[in-house]
Amino acid sequence: MPKSNALLFESGRFPLWFRVPAFVFGLLALWFALAIASHGLFGVSLGLPMSGVRGSHFFGSLGCFVIAAAWIFVWFAQLQILFDELRQELVVRTRGYFRSHERRFHWPAAERFTCVTFTAGW
Repeated sequence: MPKSNALLFESGRFPLWFRVPAFVFGLLALWFALAIASHGLFGVSLGLPMSGVRGSHFFGSLGCFVIAAAWIFVWFAQLQILFDELRQELVVRTRGYFRSHERRFHWPAAERFTCVTFTAGW
């Protein structure tokens, strides 16, 4: 991080006590989506009795994949908000599954903004 950037907010990662159950639930939803898809495509059961199930296997497995992706995303999600003093811009960085994304917003009233940083220490 260049010296011209002042950190305003950093979410960090979710706490581990929340990330682990969310990740496990996401993997369970992913397994359920695979079970629905394999039963619909090949007639193979992955441990769930689906002989009397009605409805679209495609939409059921697609819905479970979306739910699994959202809960597994909790493991990787992170947000940072910075102020670039040289360019007078707010920088919003998000971190997701595979990469970081950075958005810059020009802030016209930035001349009146003063960055104050606090450090904890004794």
